[in-house]
Amino acid sequence: MRKMDYGWKYVIPLSGGKHHYKFIVDGKWIADPNNSVKEYDGEGNINSVCMVK
Repeated sequence: MRKMDYGWKYVIPLSGGKHHYKFIVDGKWIADPNNSVKEYDGEGNINSVCMVK
């Protein structure tokens, strides 16, 4: 990750399709507060979702 003026940045290439993700902040997993698209993972956890074309 790189520290930017606006926060942290990490670039990773993703294949097309649906991708679930979370962030680790101060040792705790959190969903993306800036992304309203979320889904359960089948184990009772909520993840943020990103669609890639």
